[in-house]
Amino acid sequence: MRNLILIDNNKDDLQFMKEALASADETIQCLSFVYSEEAMEAMMNSVVEKPHAVFMNLNMPRRNGIQCLMELRGSSTFASLPVILYASKITSDVVDTLKGSGNTLVFEKPKTIVAWKKIMSQMLTSIDRAEGSFRAHFANSWFVH
Repeated sequence: MRNLILIDNNKDDLQFMKEALASADETIQCLSFVYSEEAMEAMMNSVVEKPHAVFMNLNMPRRNGIQCLMELRGSSTFASLPVILYASKITSDVVDTLKGSGNTLVFEKPKTIVAWKKIMSQMLTSIDRAEGSFRAHFANSWFVH
């Protein structure tokens, strides 16, 4: 059984992700957070079990996905944790900013639940095949390391 942490201030997107992940693997357990600060506090203070991966919206209020990613990378516990960031639109500036952040995938949010399911399935397969790092290849995604 794998556990994942989902962080997104948009409850609809959280629901899409949960549904898509459950469709890909019924045994997955998702712990979701609407506020990035709460998620980071729970992870850093070992309130939650270390996840197999974190899915996180890039554009959240207060503490955005890049800030959270940098905090995770600064922790020896989470330095190599697979982190998947997403947003409605990913610019080359964002990809450039994330270069060197290690074991990070960035993708543009799909518009349909069918597309969410396909992407989540591909990501789970990529995470499973990897030992310490992962790669996923699909439209509008970038692996930065």
